[in-house]
Amino acid sequence: MEAMERKRFSIFIMFTFAVTWGVELLLALNGGLSGNLAQVGIIVAMLIPAVGNLFTRKVTAEGFGNLYLRPNFRGNIRWYLLAWLGTTAAVVIGCALYFLLNPSLFDPNMDYYVGAYQELYAQHGMDYTTAEIREALILQVTGGILFGPFLSLPKGFGLELGFRGYMMPKLMDRFSVRTSLLLGGLIWGVWFAPLIGMGLYYGTDYPLFPIPGLLAIILFCMIVGIILSFLTWKTKSCIPAVIAYAVIDGYGSIGMYFCSQDVNTLNLFLGPSVAGFFAAAGLVLLALLCLYLFSRENDAKRADR
Repeated sequence: MEAMERKRFSIFIMFTFAVTWGVELLLALNGGLSGNLAQVGIIVAMLIPAVGNLFTRKVTAEGFGNLYLRPNFRGNIRWYLLAWLGTTAAVVIGCALYFLLNPSLFDPNMDYYVGAYQELYAQHGMDYTTAEIREALILQVTGGILFGPFLSLPKGFGLELGFRGYMMPKLMDRFSVRTSLLLGGLIWGVWFAPLIGMGLYYGTDYPLFPIPGLLAIILFCMIVGIILSFLTWKTKSCIPAVIAYAVIDGYGSIGMYFCSQDVNTLNLFLGPSVAGFFAAAGLVLLALLCLYLFSRENDAKRADR
């Protein structure tokens, strides 16, 4: 990594971390993840890596070429399908494994959440039958495959334009594929630290809080980062990674609807969200496939030199 590239990388990291953590500090001081500003604060935080990309390019006169925003559909449809359907399948596989290992928690009728929603609606003066709520939840679960990712696209663009569209190419110009993926996952995971400290994904009620949560999110980011980085590298576009991230973010908690009890009473380090150990199994398999393809093509390029 040449001196100017190291400078650009450093500016991107410092800007992205400082501004993101500043926003999240304000969020923590205003009720955290249970406050009125939680959703807005999280969305703003997720957009900052993209701003860091543009800011770094501007202040270092790098220019705005090769932003990885061209979709590059030609010849890459299969990678778009992998980003959408492959990631969806990985989420479903992980949820299935979680419930296979915890069969007493599986409730195909979603009775717990039907009851919870019915009580919530009643508090607001709305009277829905059990059948109506169950039907709505089924539509939400099935429709999530098609429409869930669209709801998470803004967050996906913010993260992927920054981390996969700017940070990862810088790392891969300097380090091997495996080292770049490990460093990229580490950086991305540490970037999540304030949100983990507010209880995102794993809550706050566990021993040695928040250290296990930080370690878990770093590992999770390394796994998911392999998938997202491969899709970006293969297509020379961050759009497939945006889609894959949106699937994980928008559909990755689908298992909670089939839990027979409040998920907050469970060990969230195991599932049912894909950020849990067992529920992440499908994503681990997909990451291993991407790592294999990464390494195979990289070795082939070396042999041709």
